[in-house]
Amino acid sequence: MIPPRTILAAVDFSEPSRVALEFAARLANQCHATLHVLHVEDPLLAAAARAEGLDLSRETREELAGFTAGSIAAGAWTPLNHHVVSGQPTNTICDIASREQADVIVVGMH
Repeated sequence: MIPPRTILAAVDFSEPSRVALEFAARLANQCHATLHVLHVEDPLLAAAARAEGLDLSRETREELAGFTAGSIAAGAWTPLNHHVVSGQPTNTICDIASREQADVIVVGMH
């Protein structure tokens, strides 16, 4: 759909993903689109954290909120949704994009 109504930005907390998030946020703001920010957790790491009694997803959601707040310009009106999902990154990104009916997927490049 042009202009996009729903944008998915997949981030891994790296500098390239911060740049991708900034771009996605600017595009979403300009197009009056909803922005979904996704972080995909490693399933083995998530399982190990659970075994130790740690809530990795909660901690990651908090980190994602801070990462997003530091990357999106003040005054942006764009509706924002955070997603933290455990799985294989490529498949999970595609699954969330399909579920949320994303018109555009933005990822950083290493």
